[in-house]
Amino acid sequence: MTDKNPQEVNYWRILEFADWKNCKDEELIGRKMQQVFSPYALDKAEDFYEERLDELERVLDDHSEKKTGDRNNYYGLGDDGFWDLRAHIIGLGEAFYKKVLKNPEIAKEMADKRDFEENFGYIFQFTK
Repeated sequence: MTDKNPQEVNYWRILEFADWKNCKDEELIGRKMQQVFSPYALDKAEDFYEERLDELERVLDDHSEKKTGDRNNYYGLGDDGFWDLRAHIIGLGEAFYKKVLKNPEIAKEMADKRDFEENFGYIFQFTK
């Protein structure tokens, strides 16, 4: 039995439909999503994405503060790069996102290697 909120499962399903791991074409992804999901569902999925982005920022900032005493410098990225990293993590899906929440060092390794793409969140501009 799962204790997941059905809405959360549904929004993760929408985000994972993008298949960000295999396709980084934001416009193509957005257009495909537009054909499959209602505007309402896409708007709610975007809100859900933004909430996950904020949640991940809090976790990573807390981890940075524990490691360095500073909430902002541990990952070695500027504001845009840090946003891209967090968006990329969400784009890789629920399981990976939750793995990073439990072990923020994964995000540090990705940042150090620049192992992330700009910017999963851009898909939403093509769903309108």
